[in-house]
Amino acid sequence: MKIFLLQMSDLQIPLIETPALTMLESLSKEELIKHARVQYDSLELMKKMWQDLLKKLDLPEQERLKIQDQLLIIRHKLYGSSSEKRPSQEDIERKAEKNKNKKNREPRVLLPSLRYPDVPLRESLVEFEEGKEPNCKLCDGKLTPMSGQTENSEWISVTQKIYYVQRQKRQKLRCCKCHGDIQTAPAIPRIKPGSGFSDEIAIDVAVAKYCDHLPIERYVNQAERGGLKGVSPQSLIEQTHFLADFLQPVYGALKTSLEKSFFLQADETHWKMLEGDDTKNWQLWGFFNQDGAYYEAHNTRAAAVAGDFLKNCDADYLVSDAYCGYAKCTRGTSIKNLYCNAHARRKWIEAETRFPDEVKPMINWYGELYNIEREIKGQPPDVRFSERNLKSKPILEQMKRYCETLWCLPESALGTARGYFLKYYKGLTHFLDDGRLPIDNNLSERGLRGPVVGRKNYYGNHSKRGARTMQILYSIIESCKICNVEPQRYLTEVVRAIHRGEQLFTPSEFAAQYKAKIVLQ
Repeated sequence: MKIFLLQMSDLQIPLIETPALTMLESLSKEELIKHARVQYDSLELMKKMWQDLLKKLDLPEQERLKIQDQLLIIRHKLYGSSSEKRPSQEDIERKAEKNKNKKNREPRVLLPSLRYPDVPLRESLVEFEEGKEPNCKLCDGKLTPMSGQTENSEWISVTQKIYYVQRQKRQKLRCCKCHGDIQTAPAIPRIKPGSGFSDEIAIDVAVAKYCDHLPIERYVNQAERGGLKGVSPQSLIEQTHFLADFLQPVYGALKTSLEKSFFLQADETHWKMLEGDDTKNWQLWGFFNQDGAYYEAHNTRAAAVAGDFLKNCDADYLVSDAYCGYAKCTRGTSIKNLYCNAHARRKWIEAETRFPDEVKPMINWYGELYNIEREIKGQPPDVRFSERNLKSKPILEQMKRYCETLWCLPESALGTARGYFLKYYKGLTHFLDDGRLPIDNNLSERGLRGPVVGRKNYYGNHSKRGARTMQILYSIIESCKICNVEPQRYLTEVVRAIHRGEQLFTPSEFAAQYKAKIVLQ
């Protein structure tokens, strides 16, 4: 039996010359085993080398496909639609039918008072000037008013914001008997006694900046057009600091409310600290539930921030994206990580341009899942739980089987979407555990949208005090948005309640009280 060595690059592969059958028959059992072992080792070595060569040949192609996928994703983000909503075939047909009917009928225009029933209605009577009343065109007789008859028309109007100086005169009393005592009426309570601005100005500036995302300099320009000239932007910023300090108890009540929640939703975004700290790139952490929002600004993205908040929480679930920090801070606790299906769906949408046929089933299944969510919205938790396990669970199992049989390059956009779904499948399906749980983390993303818009308008904070003010006022105002409460009205009411020494109430409690009053009326 002859053994040769094949020289290939730096490898020497042993090749075995096939012996004649008569030679094999003459070998002993030990020699046959040795011959088979050498042949097996040679084949294994050749197989390994073949696989290495295939990988080297495929590597440039994989890199090319990866770069091409990334380019398509960037183009979609830059020039594609920002909305993730995809109309179903029924929606398309319904819209077409609606447009068809619209062409065949006269447009119906509602009066402003009917279109906006909550807007105050002001009426004015337009009369002929005295002594200039017209006479009858037929007989030249005198015209008299028609009882209750008017020609009505309506339009929407606005009154410009009016700035004025409020002078407070406090009555003084003296004793006319002994002339030894003088007493002054108590001053009206204010957020900052002695300040040159009222509580209403502080609230108005806070709403303009943290609800409407208006830079303070732009607010100053608007005030100048309203007649208030020469106001310093820094003095208005001070008013927001005073208001935030005054509302610190509400901020604490929001945190306590979230800590008692059955589940929490979390997300974070970068935040600029323009000056006042060595670290310029801070993080704004947000925690949310259906009753409110709570923000904290830190100079780190470490998992310890979320961990410090969660260690005092009663939550059973943490809803978030797949950032490893959230999994790290829940490790060793009873809190389960519920991952966002909107994020998983987004991965498939990014791969759709390049792999439309492979992605289409997953997009359709996600459409079915969200249709089920729309159908059960507002239902009791037990109904949502049963409907999800009856309808949504089989769809998710089908999606998993499809991903397990789908072949693709791991580093391609399709491979990324497939890997994300399979890796986090358990967390993506935790929403089936309880009817109170959400299917995604969109509440958190909406909650961070306001701070992100504000960050783009005024770039960040100039001090740690400004960051503290920002986190307090954003927590309160974004909680108002979640609870469908008008922020300026809530801030006015809660400031008055604190002045009167009444019990604090969060935006969700204020919304419940307001609805109760409407029912009683």
